[in-house]
Amino acid sequence: MIHHVELGNVKIHDLVVLKRGGSHITTTAGRVVFNSILPEEIQFQDYTDTKITGKLLKKILDTTYDICGPEVMVTVADAIKDM
Repeated sequence: MIHHVELGNVKIHDLVVLKRGGSHITTTAGRVVFNSILPEEIQFQDYTDTKITGKLLKKILDTTYDICGPEVMVTVADAIKDM
């Protein structure tokens, strides 16, 4: 998905259907890109009816810290910052 966004074939806000496990999730291409930087233990964070605000980012980073530890949380925070 990231490749398609980078090439301009898919826009960040375009709806896509993602196959995850045995189910299908309708989400946006941007959410797929965002989730690609999260550790597997906390994927798939899909807040399609709300914007990802600072408060929500803090919640996601807190969850990452609790489940994966401080080193992974810092790596994720840096990757979000670089998006």
